[in-house]
Amino acid sequence: MSRNPQEIARVVQSVLRLAGPRRSPGAIVAVLVIGLLIAVLAPTVQGWLPPSEPTAGQGGSPPAAGRPAAGEAAASDYLEQVGAETYRSPAGLVYGRGSQHGHRLKHLMAHAEDQPDRPGSHGVFDAKQPVELLTLIDQGYRLAKSGRQTRTRKEEGRTIYVIDMRRRIGYVGGESGARRGKPAATNMQLITDGDRFITAYPLTP
Repeated sequence: MSRNPQEIARVVQSVLRLAGPRRSPGAIVAVLVIGLLIAVLAPTVQGWLPPSEPTAGQGGSPPAAGRPAAGEAAASDYLEQVGAETYRSPAGLVYGRGSQHGHRLKHLMAHAEDQPDRPGSHGVFDAKQPVELLTLIDQGYRLAKSGRQTRTRKEEGRTIYVIDMRRRIGYVGGESGARRGKPAATNMQLITDGDRFITAYPLTP
């Protein structure tokens, strides 16, 4: 808890200089006691304080370029990589490249936010975190594959499922949804090409 003797000596010398030659003996003793207390207790007080965050030039390393954000890292833990930029969910849905967003996962996350200026309707999921949303899609896919709570049709080789999740999963946004007061959605439309995910979004029955 005590400092190095040389450091204490420096503190004492500084205190004596501050006291000056005209100070009374009692004042000098008091100042010396205060100085010694500062020298002895400062390390203990410093130990109570949380360590400061390192800054640039102090040995701190900045986040690595390209390092995934927390949500993205969690999504990569949830999905199994089965190829170049291709991932499979626990329910068997495969997410790969495609759509105007460049990847189906990015397209899915676009349905986690409203687009109020988009003409027509835009289904918006309540789930905002990638794993939470991927888990919801898997729940719907499992229901669809079992045939429960699901209406199914085919269009141009793709399968379109309308799944009644029997609970609110989002709302209808976009310009049309805004005019209708953003109605709550309990159904999910899921479109697949075989086991490959194309899109999914909430909709009203």
